[in-house]
Amino acid sequence: IGSPSARLATDFGGRNFLQISVDNWKIQFAHLPTGAARYYPELTGRLNDLGLNIEESADGKICVDISDCNVVMQLLDGRVPVMRSIIELISGVDSTPDLMQEIQQQNEGRIFTKYFMSGNSVFACADLRCSDLYHLEDHLRGFVNDSEMLGSYLAALGVSGDGLSLH
Repeated sequence: IGSPSARLATDFGGRNFLQISVDNWKIQFAHLPTGAARYYPELTGRLNDLGLNIEESADGKICVDISDCNVVMQLLDGRVPVMRSIIELISGVDSTPDLMQEIQQQNEGRIFTKYFMSGNSVFACADLRCSDLYHLEDHLRGFVNDSEMLGSYLAALGVSGDGLSLH
């Protein structure tokens, strides 16, 4: 009978597999993404089905334009996998007590959308569970509408900087 020799082959750069060969047998294991990454093809497919022009970056972020608003999406792992959407509402503004109080008040009354300041910009952020991507269109359109309303409200309050840009 003898002792069979086994060969191990991998191709993680191309087709992403691990293969074990013994005599006339070959077993091949496919590399499948786990966590939030496994939803990436579904997310890009749904965005394409909606007719949105998507731009994908090397770090896994996806940018789409909805009603002249740039939305950046990223899949994140956590207790449950989520898709995080971020919109820059206003750029070139200083952090003032009035602005921070308004952001705090907006966050107190929100369920799915949160606002924050980073650098000299105000951002809107919303998470959607990856298992709920079939609600993607409603989620994105509602997120954009809410964000545009807050941006307009802040503009009406006279918040200005290098330039008010409702992205």
